[in-house]
Amino acid sequence: MPIRFRTRNRLFPSLALVLAAMLCAQGSAQQAVGTTTNTTVPAFTVAITGNAVGSSLITTHGFWMEGGTVEICGSLHNGLGDTASISGYHAGDSGHGVPVNLIVATFGPRYSFVTHIYHHPMILFAQALVGEAFGFGGLYPTPSGPTPSADSLAFQPGGGADMPLTPHISLRVLQVDYLYTRLPNSSLNYQNNLRVGVGIVFRKSAKVKQ
Repeated sequence: MPIRFRTRNRLFPSLALVLAAMLCAQGSAQQAVGTTTNTTVPAFTVAITGNAVGSSLITTHGFWMEGGTVEICGSLHNGLGDTASISGYHAGDSGHGVPVNLIVATFGPRYSFVTHIYHHPMILFAQALVGEAFGFGGLYPTPSGPTPSADSLAFQPGGGADMPLTPHISLRVLQVDYLYTRLPNSSLNYQNNLRVGVGIVFRKSAKVKQ
């Protein structure tokens, strides 16, 4: 299904707020990362991100949803870990004035490793999550007629980068995910969505060698 994205004045407002915080924290981050060059993958993280999702949930008309995600990850061994994620998204007009509200709950494995970019330690990760998407407060065509809600499989592979600011706080510089759903849309009944986000990460038992 082709997706034609449109640029709007309201695009990425939540992401802009986080990026502004990133700029404000840059000075302290540069000082902090100078003493954390041997950062290791944290044992446990809670990430809060703002997201924008390019989607065509109901028709072939492309539009953007905005929302946020809470993500929990526990490290098991040698960078391997388990991740659970819950997200909420909203679009006031997905086409012909029809709104969309979407909740996505997924879980699955993650692999993380530490590298250095311009002398800054960065924690990179890749993950493949699967779960359920629930759409409500919209319009979903089905063989028996339109319905205001629907649910489907959700498959969400992707990855991102975290920049440590302190031993217990990191900045999620960027996260990019492909979100596949199978909500009814009177066409092929599947959606290829692009999700991008930035945010803040709280780390527990982060091991840092001075």
